[in-house]
Amino acid sequence: MNSTNRPLLIACAFAGLLLVGNTPPPAPLNLLEEGDFEELRGTELTQWSPSGFAGGVSKIRFLAQQEQGNTFARIHTPEDQPQDQRLGSFKLKGWVAVDPQWKKLTVKMRVRTKNWRKNAVAWHGAGLMLRFEDEKGQSIGHSENFFVQEETPEWKELSRSVEVRPGTALLRMEVTNMGTGVVDIDDVQIIPE
Repeated sequence: MNSTNRPLLIACAFAGLLLVGNTPPPAPLNLLEEGDFEELRGTELTQWSPSGFAGGVSKIRFLAQQEQGNTFARIHTPEDQPQDQRLGSFKLKGWVAVDPQWKKLTVKMRVRTKNWRKNAVAWHGAGLMLRFEDEKGQSIGHSENFFVQEETPEWKELSRSVEVRPGTALLRMEVTNMGTGVVDIDDVQIIPE
């Protein structure tokens, strides 16, 4: 090798190391394509469907709300909704298939409430319910709940890891308001580990 090319070769190798060193790690795999609620058909969310108490006449409102260019899910349950019917949610249409190699899932989201009071049931709250199911769609144990249980007027980030239950083939989920007032939910992520 010509000695005049050696400095150029060293400079190129050093620049390559800098580029590799500054390359960000790949983004984690989010199992929800529409956890940010940005995909709309008119004013309706395309991947989520309203759900709630099956009996009686419900006054619960399910909205795709926009604020400063950001879309999020809003569930509003008025005070005059009967106590035994205060459960409103958006269910993910369909389910998420689980890879048997996944041992844990990290669940992340943002929640905000306004004029909100949770129901009297101790475990109720506002946030996400995650259900583990086998290949036949049968539940495996109780749901994992990722809730706030107090008034949260500013966006609050929730994040927690859970073990994938043995025999799990499917995940079903819903964002929910188990109380009265307004619950806003955005940026839901389910990340396998």
